[in-house]
Amino acid sequence: MISYELMKQKRITQKTMKKNILYIMSFAVLSAFTSCTADYKDFNTSPYDATHEELERDGYNVNASLTNLAGWVIPMDVNAFQFNDCLLGGSYGGYLADSNNGF
Repeated sequence: MISYELMKQKRITQKTMKKNILYIMSFAVLSAFTSCTADYKDFNTSPYDATHEELERDGYNVNASLTNLAGWVIPMDVNAFQFNDCLLGGSYGGYLADSNNGF
C-alpha cells in the first residue's frame, strides 16, 4: 500500500516536471523568435551620437585608438604601472618563467 502511494506521488511529480520543462522550453523558443527584428540597428542607434562618417573626419578613429593604446603604455591611473609590472613578473619575469613546455 505504501509503495503504491509513493509510486503514484512519483508519477505526479514527473508529470509536473515534464509540464514545467515544456513551459520553459516553449517560452525560450517564443522569446528567441520574437526578440530579433529586421531593423534592430535603428532601435539601437542613438540619434545624438556621432555617426561613422563624422568619426572618420580628421582621423578621429585612429587618434582615439592610439590614445587608448598610449594609455596602456604609460598608465595615468593610480598604481596601474605597478599592477602591470607585478603582473608581468617585474624585472625577474624572464628568470621566473617556465623554460620547459608543459612542465
